[in-house]
Amino acid sequence: MAKPHKKKRVSKHILESQARRAKGGTAADAAAPSADSPPDAAPAAKKTKGGGRSQKQKDPAEILAYLSAWKYRDEGAGTWKFNKNTQSWLLRHMYEPSAVSKSIFDLLAEYMGGMKGDIIIRRTLADANSRAVRYREWE
Repeated sequence: MAKPHKKKRVSKHILESQARRAKGGTAADAAAPSADSPPDAAPAAKKTKGGGRSQKQKDPAEILAYLSAWKYRDEGAGTWKFNKNTQSWLLRHMYEPSAVSKSIFDLLAEYMGGMKGDIIIRRTLADANSRAVRYREWE
């Protein structure tokens, strides 16, 4: 005797996408920034896979300590150790003034000058170029 087939479940985001398509819009239209907001404006907060928790906001003092330790690593004023999570966070949030102040951004610019790794350098340059193009189109 054959087992009855279970009904396939469809995710909520799939259903919402199908409804938008049926109305004539696309998923990209819903995520596009409005014409009166700058292109770097942060989109609405999204839920992450981890149960809707937002990304951790790093303490500016912690970031300043990391970059300062990097800058003075050769003088023996302390020990600096590469931290991939901190570097990734810095590169993701470097254009957000609420997360990275001007003084931290100055240190970050020096830090980025010494970055190694083709992929991260190309990704950072591509991000900067796309932001410049979006800003130019917005003006």
